[in-house]
Amino acid sequence: MRKHLFIAVSAVLIMGVLALFAYRTTRSLSSVPSRTVAYLVDKDVRILESNARGERQATKFADVFRIFDQRPDGSMLFGRKLDASRSTDTTFATALWLLRPNGRAEELVPNYVMEAKFVPGGNDVLYVTDEAELYRWSNGKSKKLQSKVSDLAVSQDGGAAAYIKLNADWSRGQYSDRALGLAKLDLLTGKETQLTNTWEDFGPSFSPDGSSLAFASGRAAGLASVWMMDADGKNQRQITNVGQVDYDPDKTLTAPGSPLLWTPDGRHLVYESDRKIWSLTLDDKKTKLSEAKQIGYGEQPVLIDDQTVGILTAPSSTTTPKITKVRLNGDVVE
Repeated sequence: MRKHLFIAVSAVLIMGVLALFAYRTTRSLSSVPSRTVAYLVDKDVRILESNARGERQATKFADVFRIFDQRPDGSMLFGRKLDASRSTDTTFATALWLLRPNGRAEELVPNYVMEAKFVPGGNDVLYVTDEAELYRWSNGKSKKLQSKVSDLAVSQDGGAAAYIKLNADWSRGQYSDRALGLAKLDLLTGKETQLTNTWEDFGPSFSPDGSSLAFASGRAAGLASVWMMDADGKNQRQITNVGQVDYDPDKTLTAPGSPLLWTPDGRHLVYESDRKIWSLTLDDKKTKLSEAKQIGYGEQPVLIDDQTVGILTAPSSTTTPKITKVRLNGDVVE
Protein backbone atom coordinates (compact mmCIF):
# COMPACT_ATOMS: atom_id res chain seq x y z
CA MET A 1 0.00 0.00 0.00
CA ARG A 2 2.81 2.40 0.92
CA LYS A 3 4.61 1.66 -2.31
CA HIS A 4 1.56 2.40 -4.45
CA LEU A 5 0.80 5.55 -2.48
CA PHE A 6 4.34 6.87 -2.92
CA ILE A 7 4.34 6.01 -6.62
CA ALA A 8 1.09 7.92 -7.04
CA VAL A 9 2.43 10.93 -5.14
CA SER A 10 5.68 10.85 -7.15
CA ALA A 11 3.73 10.68 -10.41
CA VAL A 12 1.63 13.70 -9.46
CA LEU A 13 4.78 15.57 -8.46
CA ILE A 14 6.56 14.84 -11.73
CA MET A 15 3.49 15.46 -13.91
CA GLY A 16 3.13 18.83 -12.28
CA VAL A 17 6.80 19.76 -12.51
CA LEU A 18 6.12 22.38 -15.17
CA ALA A 19 3.81 24.22 -12.85
CA LEU A 20 6.11 23.67 -9.88
CA PHE A 21 9.12 25.34 -11.44
CA ALA A 22 7.30 27.92 -13.55
CA TYR A 23 5.12 29.25 -10.78
CA ARG A 24 7.46 29.00 -7.78
CA THR A 25 7.56 32.41 -6.08
CA THR A 26 10.81 31.84 -4.20
CA ARG A 27 13.53 29.35 -4.90
CA SER A 28 17.16 28.52 -4.36
CA LEU A 29 19.12 30.69 -6.68
CA SER A 30 22.64 29.60 -7.53
CA SER A 31 25.46 27.13 -6.98
CA VAL A 32 27.82 30.11 -6.85
CA PRO A 33 28.63 31.02 -3.22
CA SER A 34 26.64 34.03 -2.03
CA ARG A 35 26.20 35.86 1.24
CA THR A 36 22.59 36.90 0.83
CA VAL A 37 19.20 35.23 0.56
CA ALA A 38 16.35 37.02 -1.24
CA TYR A 39 12.72 36.30 -0.41
CA LEU A 40 9.27 37.80 -0.92
CA VAL A 41 7.29 39.65 1.73
CA ASP A 42 4.12 41.59 0.93
CA LYS A 43 4.83 41.34 -2.81
CA ASP A 44 8.28 42.88 -2.59
CA VAL A 45 11.85 41.58 -2.34
CA ARG A 46 13.76 41.64 0.90
CA ILE A 47 17.35 40.52 1.31
CA LEU A 48 18.89 38.90 4.35
CA GLU A 49 22.64 39.23 4.89
CA SER A 50 24.37 36.10 6.14
CA ASN A 51 26.97 38.20 7.99
CA ALA A 52 24.32 39.21 10.54
CA ARG A 53 24.12 42.78 9.26
CA GLY A 54 20.38 42.36 9.06
CA GLU A 55 17.69 42.74 6.46
CA ARG A 56 17.13 45.34 3.76
CA GLN A 57 14.31 46.19 1.39
CA ALA A 58 15.32 45.64 -2.23
CA THR A 59 12.14 46.70 -4.08
CA LYS A 60 9.10 48.87 -3.36
CA PHE A 61 6.68 47.87 -6.11
CA ALA A 62 4.07 45.87 -4.13
CA ASP A 63 3.56 43.59 -7.16
CA VAL A 64 6.63 41.33 -7.27
CA PHE A 65 5.44 37.81 -8.00
CA ARG A 66 8.60 35.70 -8.11
CA ILE A 67 12.38 35.80 -7.79
CA PHE A 68 14.14 34.13 -10.70
CA ASP A 69 17.88 34.38 -10.08
CA GLN A 70 20.47 36.25 -8.06
CA ARG A 71 24.20 36.89 -8.38
CA PRO A 72 26.69 37.25 -5.52
CA ASP A 73 27.17 40.93 -6.47
CA GLY A 74 23.53 41.58 -5.51
CA SER A 75 22.05 41.80 -9.00
CA MET A 76 18.76 39.95 -9.33
CA LEU A 77 16.15 38.88 -11.85
CA PHE A 78 12.56 39.07 -10.66
CA GLY A 79 9.04 39.04 -12.08
CA ARG A 80 6.39 41.71 -11.56
CA LYS A 81 2.76 40.74 -11.96
CA LEU A 82 1.01 42.28 -14.95
CA ASP A 83 -2.17 44.29 -14.67
CA ALA A 84 -5.18 44.02 -16.98
CA SER A 85 -3.89 46.80 -19.23
CA ARG A 86 -0.92 44.65 -20.24
CA SER A 87 -2.42 41.15 -20.20
CA THR A 88 -5.81 39.48 -20.03
CA ASP A 89 -4.14 36.66 -18.08
CA THR A 90 -2.92 38.21 -14.82
CA THR A 91 -2.74 34.96 -12.85
CA PHE A 92 0.83 33.92 -13.66
CA ALA A 93 2.06 36.35 -16.33
CA THR A 94 5.03 38.47 -15.24
CA ALA A 95 7.26 41.16 -16.65
CA LEU A 96 10.97 40.41 -16.30
CA TRP A 97 12.93 43.00 -14.29
CA LEU A 98 16.59 43.39 -13.42
CA LEU A 99 17.76 44.76 -10.08
CA ARG A 100 21.32 46.07 -10.34
CA PRO A 101 23.87 46.04 -7.48
CA ASN A 102 23.37 49.79 -7.00
CA GLY A 103 19.67 49.20 -6.29
CA ARG A 104 18.39 50.53 -9.61
CA ALA A 105 15.64 48.40 -11.20
CA GLU A 106 14.74 48.25 -14.89
CA GLU A 107 12.35 46.27 -17.04
CA LEU A 108 13.93 43.86 -19.54
CA VAL A 109 10.93 42.02 -20.99
CA PRO A 110 7.39 43.44 -20.69
CA ASN A 111 5.32 40.27 -20.33
CA TYR A 112 4.79 36.52 -20.19
CA VAL A 113 8.07 35.42 -18.58
CA MET A 114 7.93 32.23 -16.51
CA GLU A 115 11.62 31.44 -15.87
CA ALA A 116 14.84 33.46 -16.15
CA LYS A 117 18.55 32.89 -15.52
CA PHE A 118 21.67 35.01 -15.78
CA VAL A 119 24.23 33.79 -18.32
CA PRO A 120 27.55 33.73 -16.43
CA GLY A 121 30.40 35.72 -17.87
CA GLY A 122 28.37 38.69 -19.07
CA ASN A 123 25.11 40.59 -18.82
CA ASP A 124 22.93 38.34 -20.99
CA VAL A 125 19.81 36.62 -19.65
CA LEU A 126 18.00 33.47 -20.74
CA TYR A 127 14.26 33.37 -20.18
CA VAL A 128 11.31 31.08 -20.90
CA THR A 129 7.86 32.38 -21.81
CA ASP A 130 4.45 31.00 -20.89
CA GLU A 131 4.42 29.33 -24.33
CA ALA A 132 7.61 27.44 -23.35
CA GLU A 133 9.80 29.37 -25.79
CA LEU A 134 13.42 30.01 -24.82
CA TYR A 135 14.91 33.45 -25.53
CA ARG A 136 18.24 35.15 -24.96
CA TRP A 137 18.13 38.80 -23.91
CA SER A 138 21.23 40.80 -24.79
CA ASN A 139 21.74 44.57 -24.90
CA GLY A 140 18.04 45.32 -24.93
CA LYS A 141 17.07 42.78 -27.60
CA SER A 142 15.58 39.28 -27.34
CA LYS A 143 16.42 36.42 -29.69
CA LYS A 144 14.48 33.15 -29.77
CA LEU A 145 16.68 30.09 -29.29
CA GLN A 146 14.33 27.10 -28.88
CA SER A 147 10.71 26.02 -28.41
CA LYS A 148 9.03 23.62 -25.97
CA VAL A 149 11.38 24.29 -23.06
CA SER A 150 10.81 24.14 -19.30
CA ASP A 151 12.84 23.88 -16.08
CA LEU A 152 15.86 25.88 -17.24
CA ALA A 153 19.45 25.51 -15.98
CA VAL A 154 22.61 27.26 -17.21
CA SER A 155 26.19 26.01 -16.91
CA GLN A 156 28.57 28.07 -14.79
CA ASP A 157 30.80 28.86 -17.78
CA GLY A 158 27.79 30.24 -19.66
CA GLY A 159 28.31 27.87 -22.57
CA ALA A 160 25.29 25.59 -22.25
CA ALA A 161 21.71 25.36 -21.04
CA ALA A 162 19.76 22.28 -19.96
CA TYR A 163 16.01 21.85 -19.66
CA ILE A 164 12.99 19.61 -20.04
CA LYS A 165 12.17 19.22 -23.73
CA LEU A 166 8.40 19.17 -24.05
CA ASN A 167 6.46 17.24 -26.65
CA ALA A 168 5.87 19.03 -29.97
CA ASP A 169 2.11 19.44 -29.41
CA TRP A 170 2.42 20.75 -25.85
CA SER A 171 0.38 23.88 -25.17
CA ARG A 172 0.06 26.22 -22.22
CA GLY A 173 -1.81 24.72 -19.28
CA GLN A 174 -0.87 21.10 -20.03
CA TYR A 175 1.21 18.89 -17.75
CA SER A 176 4.64 17.71 -18.86
CA ASP A 177 3.74 14.02 -18.66
CA ARG A 178 4.51 13.52 -22.37
CA ALA A 179 7.80 15.42 -22.33
CA LEU A 180 10.63 13.97 -24.39
CA GLY A 181 13.16 14.09 -21.53
CA LEU A 182 16.09 16.35 -20.69
CA ALA A 183 18.00 18.17 -23.42
CA LYS A 184 21.09 20.38 -23.61
CA LEU A 185 21.62 23.44 -25.80
CA ASP A 186 25.08 24.65 -26.84
CA LEU A 187 24.72 28.42 -26.46
CA LEU A 188 27.61 29.06 -28.85
CA THR A 189 26.59 26.84 -31.77
CA GLY A 190 22.85 26.55 -31.13
CA LYS A 191 23.00 22.75 -31.33
CA GLU A 192 20.42 20.94 -29.20
CA THR A 193 21.19 17.44 -27.90
CA GLN A 194 18.60 15.12 -26.39
CA LEU A 195 20.09 13.64 -23.20
CA THR A 196 17.33 11.43 -21.75
CA ASN A 197 14.13 9.95 -23.14
CA THR A 198 11.59 9.87 -20.33
CA TRP A 199 9.11 12.47 -19.09
CA GLU A 200 9.99 11.46 -15.52
CA ASP A 201 13.26 13.44 -15.52
CA PHE A 202 13.34 17.02 -14.24
CA GLY A 203 15.41 19.60 -12.33
CA PRO A 204 18.75 19.50 -14.24
CA SER A 205 21.76 21.16 -12.60
CA PHE A 206 25.26 21.49 -14.08
CA SER A 207 28.30 20.55 -12.02
CA PRO A 208 30.76 23.44 -11.49
CA ASP A 209 33.10 22.20 -14.23
CA GLY A 210 30.20 21.48 -16.60
CA SER A 211 31.16 17.84 -17.07
CA SER A 212 28.11 16.38 -15.30
CA LEU A 213 24.43 17.03 -14.73
CA ALA A 214 22.50 16.13 -11.61
CA PHE A 215 18.74 15.78 -11.96
CA ALA A 216 15.68 14.23 -10.35
CA SER A 217 13.76 11.33 -11.81
CA GLY A 218 10.99 8.91 -10.92
CA ARG A 219 12.00 6.35 -13.53
CA ALA A 220 13.12 3.72 -10.97
CA ALA A 221 10.23 2.00 -9.14
CA GLY A 222 8.30 5.26 -9.05
CA LEU A 223 10.58 6.65 -6.33
CA ALA A 224 11.54 10.20 -7.31
CA SER A 225 15.29 10.19 -6.69
CA VAL A 226 18.48 12.10 -7.50
CA TRP A 227 20.35 10.94 -10.60
CA MET A 228 23.54 11.97 -12.39
CA MET A 229 24.91 11.72 -15.91
CA ASP A 230 27.74 13.03 -18.03
CA ALA A 231 27.02 16.31 -19.78
CA ASP A 232 26.58 14.41 -23.07
CA GLY A 233 23.92 12.14 -21.56
CA LYS A 234 26.16 9.10 -21.05
CA ASN A 235 26.63 7.12 -17.82
CA GLN A 236 23.18 7.82 -16.37
CA ARG A 237 23.12 6.52 -12.82
CA GLN A 238 20.87 6.66 -9.79
CA ILE A 239 22.39 8.38 -6.73
CA THR A 240 19.71 8.14 -4.04
CA ASN A 241 17.30 5.31 -3.16
CA VAL A 242 19.42 2.82 -5.14
CA GLY A 243 17.91 -0.66 -5.05
CA GLN A 244 14.78 0.42 -3.22
CA VAL A 245 11.48 -0.92 -4.50
CA ASP A 246 9.15 0.11 -1.68
CA TYR A 247 8.96 3.45 0.05
CA ASP A 248 10.64 3.26 3.46
CA PRO A 249 10.20 6.34 5.69
CA ASP A 250 13.49 5.50 7.43
CA LYS A 251 15.55 5.10 4.25
CA THR A 252 13.89 6.75 1.25
CA LEU A 253 15.07 10.27 0.41
CA THR A 254 12.15 12.23 -1.03
CA ALA A 255 12.42 14.22 -4.25
CA PRO A 256 14.07 17.63 -4.31
CA GLY A 257 11.67 20.53 -3.85
CA SER A 258 14.36 23.04 -4.83
CA PRO A 259 17.08 23.04 -7.50
CA LEU A 260 20.12 20.89 -6.77
CA LEU A 261 23.06 23.04 -5.62
CA TRP A 262 26.61 21.85 -6.25
CA THR A 263 29.47 22.87 -3.98
CA PRO A 264 32.41 24.38 -5.91
CA ASP A 265 34.49 21.21 -5.53
CA GLY A 266 31.74 19.08 -7.11
CA ARG A 267 31.68 16.71 -4.13
CA HIS A 268 28.36 17.71 -2.56
CA LEU A 269 24.77 18.38 -3.61
CA VAL A 270 22.42 20.39 -1.40
CA TYR A 271 18.65 20.65 -1.74
CA GLU A 272 15.39 21.14 0.14
CA SER A 273 12.59 18.58 0.37
CA ASP A 274 9.53 19.14 2.56
CA ARG A 275 11.51 21.82 4.46
CA LYS A 276 14.28 19.35 5.21
CA ILE A 277 17.70 20.44 3.92
CA TRP A 278 19.82 17.56 2.66
CA SER A 279 23.52 17.33 1.88
CA LEU A 280 24.61 14.52 -0.44
CA THR A 281 28.31 13.62 -0.42
CA LEU A 282 29.66 11.88 -3.52
CA ASP A 283 32.55 9.43 -3.56
CA ASP A 284 36.06 10.40 -4.71
CA LYS A 285 35.20 9.62 -8.34
CA LYS A 286 31.96 11.63 -8.04
CA THR A 287 30.00 8.72 -9.47
CA LYS A 288 27.94 7.46 -6.52
CA LEU A 289 26.60 8.46 -3.14
CA SER A 290 28.94 8.24 -0.17
CA GLU A 291 26.68 9.81 2.47
CA ALA A 292 23.30 11.53 2.76
CA LYS A 293 22.73 13.77 5.75
CA GLN A 294 19.91 16.05 6.82
CA ILE A 295 21.64 19.26 7.91
CA GLY A 296 18.70 21.47 8.85
CA TYR A 297 15.13 22.68 8.38
CA GLY A 298 13.92 25.61 6.31
CA GLU A 299 13.72 26.90 2.75
CA GLN A 300 15.88 28.31 -0.02
CA PRO A 301 19.28 26.79 0.76
CA VAL A 302 22.11 28.95 -0.60
CA LEU A 303 25.86 28.35 -0.61
CA ILE A 304 27.70 30.88 1.54
CA ASP A 305 31.11 29.30 0.98
CA ASP A 306 32.56 25.93 0.02
CA GLN A 307 31.46 24.22 3.24
CA THR A 308 28.64 26.41 4.56
CA VAL A 309 24.96 26.57 3.65
CA GLY A 310 22.58 29.38 4.50
CA ILE A 311 18.99 28.31 5.20
CA LEU A 312 16.03 30.66 5.34
CA THR A 313 14.26 29.88 8.60
CA ALA A 314 11.72 31.45 10.95
CA PRO A 315 10.85 30.27 14.47
CA SER A 316 7.15 30.87 13.76
CA SER A 317 4.85 32.36 11.13
CA THR A 318 4.70 35.65 13.02
CA THR A 319 8.43 36.26 13.32
CA THR A 320 10.89 37.71 10.82
CA PRO A 321 12.79 35.13 8.76
CA LYS A 322 16.49 34.72 9.42
CA ILE A 323 19.44 32.89 7.92
CA THR A 324 20.70 29.88 9.82
CA LYS A 325 24.21 28.88 8.76
CA VAL A 326 25.20 25.22 8.85
CA ARG A 327 28.19 23.22 7.73
CA LEU A 328 27.77 20.38 5.27
CA ASN A 329 28.16 17.97 8.20
CA GLY A 330 25.18 19.57 9.95
CA ASP A 331 27.07 21.65 12.54
CA VAL A 332 25.42 25.03 13.15
CA VAL A 333 27.69 28.05 12.68
CA GLU A 334 27.22 30.58 15.47
